[in-house]
Amino acid sequence: MNAGRPAGAGEEAAPGSAAHQAAAPAGEQDRRAHEGSAVVARGGDGEGAVDGEGAVDRGRQAGGVEALVRAGRAAWAIAGLVVAAWALVAGLRALAVVVVPLLLALFLAALLEPMSARLVRRCVPSRLAALLVVLGTVALVVGGLVAAGSGLGVRLGSLSVSLDIGVQQVRGLLDGLPVELPWLDAEAVTRRLQDLVGRFDPARRVLGLAPQLLDVLAATVLALIAAFFYLADGPRIGGFLLRLAPRPARADVGVIGTDVWAMLTAYVRGAVLIATIDAAAIGAGFAIAVGAPLAPAIGVVTFLTAFVPFVGAIAGGAVATLVALAIGGPTTALVVLAIVVVVQQVEGNVLAPLITGNAVAFHPLAVIVVVTAGGALLGLLGAVIAVPVAAAAHRAVTHTAHRYGW
Repeated sequence: MNAGRPAGAGEEAAPGSAAHQAAAPAGEQDRRAHEGSAVVARGGDGEGAVDGEGAVDRGRQAGGVEALVRAGRAAWAIAGLVVAAWALVAGLRALAVVVVPLLLALFLAALLEPMSARLVRRCVPSRLAALLVVLGTVALVVGGLVAAGSGLGVRLGSLSVSLDIGVQQVRGLLDGLPVELPWLDAEAVTRRLQDLVGRFDPARRVLGLAPQLLDVLAATVLALIAAFFYLADGPRIGGFLLRLAPRPARADVGVIGTDVWAMLTAYVRGAVLIATIDAAAIGAGFAIAVGAPLAPAIGVVTFLTAFVPFVGAIAGGAVATLVALAIGGPTTALVVLAIVVVVQQVEGNVLAPLITGNAVAFHPLAVIVVVTAGGALLGLLGAVIAVPVAAAAHRAVTHTAHRYGW
């Protein structure tokens, strides 16, 4: 029966067995091998994708931590700047007797430096040139005051009286309005005018300084001595201050110092020239509209107030208008006010851009804030020096920010 048939002959191999795989066609074997490799590949891709997502999450976490660290450093830096600014303000107020003359001497040196440099180029020793320039300036100022003599004092006294009369006339005009304005307080307006003109009244300022005459003289002498040394030994003083800075920062400090000095010289010379033009124009207009006797005093007030941005122009215009009101009445006052407005518009839109350029490129609101802060800290002198000091600080911060990519 089946005894003579070889074992396994005529029997079909079980599926999946080795015999079955061996008996399968070559194409079928290739198909199965391709499917197996695809499964392995899919498993590998899945693991790679999981690893990539984990790396991205870890990168995001590291970036968030780094951002927090930078924010913390910035917060501490701002806090440090606030503390340093507070300490600086406290020191300035405590040492105002020394700081203010040194700053004024710096402005004076910036004004006189071209004359001193011209003498040095003509082979005059630097210290002798500085001495000649400083003494010449003192002689010019004292000579002008002596030449004016008692006549200037009388005119300044008459100016104070006229200001008081003008303020009272403004009060009378407000009280005589045919319609009552609930928002207009005549008493408050009068008080504000008295305070404004009082701050810029030369006669009152001189009388107010009389009890402190020795302090004023000492500060003047210190300012003149400091101006002499600024002119004579400016490079040496600059080199000494530069060596106080850390060695890696000396190049940046030198660039900032050069930039600030160029800004200061342009600002001071431009301010003096503009103040002179304003004084001459407004004084001449006042002499034509009102009369010559008080025109020199109006010119002096205009010159002095021109050094205080915005506030000084308003105060100088108010003084001229009130005096014209006291002498010639409302019509004359309006004429003088028109002259003042025209001169100041020409100054702001024509003279200042041509003369000073972008020496102090501040927004008007920033100038008002800086002048107010300077006046609150150091009085009238603080208001005068506030803008160039703030401009110097702004240039230093801007250079540092550009240098380190802030």
